[in-house]
Amino acid sequence: MLATDDMPEPAPAPPPPAHEEIWPDAVRLSWARASDEVPFANLGDALSALVVGAISGRAVRHANFDADIERMVGIGTIVQDQLAGRLHLWGSGIDGRVNHLDPSTGRYAVPPGVAFDVHAVRGPLTASILRRAGVHVPPVYGDPAWFLPKLLPRRLFPDPTHALGVITHISELEALDAASPPGANFRRYAVPEALRGAIRVINTLIEPTLEALIAKVGEILSCRRILSSSFHGLVIPLAYGVPALTFGFPGDGFKTVDAADAELIDHRFSDFFQGIGIRKAPVLFSRRDEPVADWRELMAIVDREHVQPGWTGRDLFDAFPARKAVAFDDASWPVPSAFRNDFLF
Repeated sequence: MLATDDMPEPAPAPPPPAHEEIWPDAVRLSWARASDEVPFANLGDALSALVVGAISGRAVRHANFDADIERMVGIGTIVQDQLAGRLHLWGSGIDGRVNHLDPSTGRYAVPPGVAFDVHAVRGPLTASILRRAGVHVPPVYGDPAWFLPKLLPRRLFPDPTHALGVITHISELEALDAASPPGANFRRYAVPEALRGAIRVINTLIEPTLEALIAKVGEILSCRRILSSSFHGLVIPLAYGVPALTFGFPGDGFKTVDAADAELIDHRFSDFFQGIGIRKAPVLFSRRDEPVADWRELMAIVDREHVQPGWTGRDLFDAFPARKAVAFDDASWPVPSAFRNDFLF
């Protein structure tokens, strides 16, 4: 046996597992999926699993919001509802008014048993809420739905057949059903008979299948321009370069508003706009309880006033908290077969 002085230096302790080693076979991911109570998925939420599966090249397994496991949290305003586990945030948003510990405060607080590893969030509004709660947040922003054209390139879909798509928020539907029209009180969505071949009203709920998700994206891309009260109903056409405006309320007419004003526009839009560098947000406001007086005028406003962001999403891609199977500059990202065969909303 060698004397101590002759012993070689001990090997350094192995580094802690890199993020890409946390989920070697399937990524554990929290997203708002279909349930027994509501057997439909909301398009924006469902995109989280699709994008994470494509970038990681692996299957994706759903993780409940109260699961005490290490997991990724991606697309959606869902950070406030995560109640346990170590959370790797990537492009997530938060509703800062929700506090499950003490709802009377109207102010988010980190629940006991929750630990954050923040890689990117949707925008500066989410970042400020988390920082106020004591969470370290890097200045990396964006919504992963922006990468959808990499997965489903425009060439896969037919040329547009409708002059305008009008995308509703799920709160405006008559029922939480993929075939539901807007509620009767939301009269701005009533399209005159003469324009029904030109204007398409779009519901973002889908059957919980990959085929239904692709079909819904195709429905959006069948329109030459978009007005949307749904957040991802705006992000998706912008990502594809389709002219689009937020269909805001209440109010009347087109306005360019301060993107930081989360009272005048929905906080999700405000968060995203600020995160991708839009300081003045173009919004077309109307009363939801009154019919649109002139749809052609609204289409002209979309054409004239829409803004195409210069944001590419590279920083968001670089911050992805798992091993990547694709490169940012690849022309397209295939959806892995493991994901296609086990796509659970």
